[in-house]
Amino acid sequence: MRGLFKLDGARIWSGILIIVGVILLIIAIVLRWNMANSYPISDTMVFTLTNTAVLIGLGITLIIIGITVIILCNNISRMMQSHDEELYRRIKNAPTNNDSD
Repeated sequence: MRGLFKLDGARIWSGILIIVGVILLIIAIVLRWNMANSYPISDTMVFTLTNTAVLIGLGITLIIIGITVIILCNNISRMMQSHDEELYRRIKNAPTNNDSD
């Protein structure tokens, strides 16, 4: 049953998603800050506004997905551990069958 769950790989990928999301948010903030210093509004500024909005949305989405996957992995690990403890308790308390009479 343990071979079915690849939780460590999922945790690593969710951490990578969170890091990429934070990097995208930083890039969007830098673009927005640089854009605030330029006063004449041009077509490229409108394009940059659209890009920053998309980067912010994508960054927030990736962070939320990463956090959700980490929470799910922790809950699955906890469920598997409680299942293992329950099986161990049942095996330990099971009556022995002595047919060696």
